[in-house]
Amino acid sequence: MERCKYKASRLIARAFEEQDIMFEVIRLERSEAIMAGFRITGGPAALVSFTSRHDENDVAVRIIGLLNDVPQNRRLRVLEACNDLNNRVRYFKFCMTPEGDVNVEYDLPVSSPDEGVGEMAVESYILLAHLLNMEYGNLMKALYSENDADVPDRDERTELMQRLREFRRLWEDERETEEDAAGDESPDDPERGPCADDHG
Repeated sequence: MERCKYKASRLIARAFEEQDIMFEVIRLERSEAIMAGFRITGGPAALVSFTSRHDENDVAVRIIGLLNDVPQNRRLRVLEACNDLNNRVRYFKFCMTPEGDVNVEYDLPVSSPDEGVGEMAVESYILLAHLLNMEYGNLMKALYSENDADVPDRDERTELMQRLREFRRLWEDERETEEDAAGDESPDDPERGPCADDHG
């Protein structure tokens, strides 16, 4: 695998390797992307891209084509389902293109510290997988069913946010446990990943 060109890509690749998340590096003329996928329960495989265009940390996080070519007569219903998700979920935005494709978008801030970029990317990846496994059915219902999507009431929305926060807390606790265990080991020459910086 070629080494990553941009700093944020190297940081994300290193964090993914530490979490055993499989990924590929895609190099284009003016950008590169870390690509990692997961399977949605009862749905397709989703491919998340973390795209860098320069050495700053404003990484574009995207799932392109979560749904493709939604028929004209179903677009309003699917758009309503996307808007409901946008009202209930922080950070990630569900968007429909003029062609009827549904994408998921999020951008890491340019001010993100180097030491946090990899962790933020891992967290985004894990939360997206958890979120889509919970919510993909509503998009399918909007696309195919004549019944209304299951739009949660206020109490259910609060419960969803609590579940996501609890999921994040459990993941952070697991990270701390792994870091504590790693702290007990002090290898003289730790292995570096394929996207680690060159030192000669």
